Amino acid sequence: MPYGNGMNSTEGAVNVSRHVVEMIAAVAVKETKHVSFTQEDTKLSERALMKHVKVDETEEGVVIQLAVFVAYGQSIIKTVTAVQERITQDMDTMLAMTPLAVNVKVVGIQL
Repeated sequence: MPYGNGMNSTEGAVNVSRHVVEMIAAVAVKETKHVSFTQEDTKLSERALMKHVKVDETEEGVVIQLAVFVAYGQSIIKTVTAVQERITQDMDTMLAMTPLAVNVKVVGIQL
């Protein structure tokens, strides 16, 4: 599924696959402190990372949904806000696109 409505270069249209959008979001989570996709601090393969991110395309744009674990003792609100800001910033930097929403579900605490 191509993304990039209205993205054009001097040579033609630019389309980005859903996989790329999912990977940008997954790497942003991975690089944010005190948050992970698993309860244990383990390294996940690219394929495993992708299972935790869902991208929905609407007429208005892209909605990103993900489920994460937050490290014990950390502010859930501050941590989730950092994830949302990081994903939004990375999407803007790499794709010149801002997601409509970045919905983060905290599914547990990482001990």
